[in-house]
Formats: sequence, C-alpha cells, structure tokens
Amino acid sequence: MVNKVAIVGCGWFGLALAKSLIADNIAVCGSKREKVTAQQLAQYGIEPVQLDLDQAYRLQQFLK
Repeated sequence: MVNKVAIVGCGWFGLALAKSLIADNIAVCGSKREKVTAQQLAQYGIEPVQLDLDQAYRLQQFLK
C-alpha cells in the first residue's frame, strides 16, 4: 500500500488530489513554483516544496 505521494504542481487539480489523499491517510508532498505559495500548502497538511522546473539549473540538480 502507498503511504506517501509526491504531487508536482498543487494547483487547482493537484490540491484537490492532495486533499483527497490526505483524507485517506496518505502523506503528501506537494510543490508550487513560488516559495510563499508552497509554504501555504502546509495548512492543508501537505509537506511543501518550492519547485520551478522552468529553471534549468534546478532541474539539473534533480537529475544528478
């Protein structure tokens, strides 16, 4: 059984999905492009991550 899920992009769809997973007792790590909006995810019980895949240097860090 899955006990933790990462959602890249907690916009209107990702946030709804995250809330549903949390209601099913599944831990969720979710990303937003801006640091401030990422931090706001914590109010829903989502582990926040600031991630902008448009910035090539950040993408390269994840691929190493």
